[in-house]
Amino acid sequence: MKRKIEAFVFDVGNVLVQWSTTRIIDKYKSTNIEKNRQLDTIVAIMNVRIDKGESFKAMIAEHIKNYPEFEAVFVDWRDNWIQMFRPKIRNTWLILNELKQAGYPIYVLSNFGKETFELACDVYPELRSFDKYFISGHLGLVKPDQQIYEKVEQETGLTPSNLFFIDDRKSNCIAAEKRGWQIHIFRDGKRLRNHLNSLGILLQNQK
Repeated sequence: MKRKIEAFVFDVGNVLVQWSTTRIIDKYKSTNIEKNRQLDTIVAIMNVRIDKGESFKAMIAEHIKNYPEFEAVFVDWRDNWIQMFRPKIRNTWLILNELKQAGYPIYVLSNFGKETFELACDVYPELRSFDKYFISGHLGLVKPDQQIYEKVEQETGLTPSNLFFIDDRKSNCIAAEKRGWQIHIFRDGKRLRNHLNSLGILLQNQK
C-alpha cells in the first residue's frame, strides 16, 4: 500500500551543503601513518561531543591544551571552520524549494553543534527557512539514536510512516526506517528527484 508523505525531513551536511573535514585535516597529514590515525580519531570524537551540545570554542581550547602536537590543526579548525562547510548542493535546494511550493512542511534533522550551526546559518541564510529544526547540539542527542527520531515524531505530531527522511548516511536512514519512516539515502539530486517522482511527487523543475 502506498504511504502518504506529509512532511520532508532533511539532513544538512552533504545533503544541502557539502561537508568535509579533510579540507583542514589533510593539510596536516604526514608520512607518519599512526600519527595520522591518531588525529583522525581525536577529531572524530571531538565532533561527536560538539554535536551532542558541548561548546565549540571550549572544545577547541581543550584540544589545544591536551594535544599540543596538533595545535595548528585545532587553531585552523577554530578560525576556518566554514571552509569545511561549502558549497551549497544546488540541486537539492531546487527540490526542497519545489516541495515547499507544493505545500509540504520541511524540517531539518542534523547532527550539528550549537555554535557551528549558527555560523552555518550566518553564511547560508537559507538554512533559517525551515518549518522546524531538530539540531543535535540543542537536543543533546545524535543520529542514529532512536530518541532523536522519536523527538521529531512527538514535536511534529506526525505518524512515522508519513515522514520522508533524506540523509547521506545509511546508518541514520536505517534507524529512521526501523521506526517506520520513509527514507532516501542521498547521493545526488537527480536520484532524489527520480525517487520522489516514482512515488508520485512530480516535481516541475527538472534542472
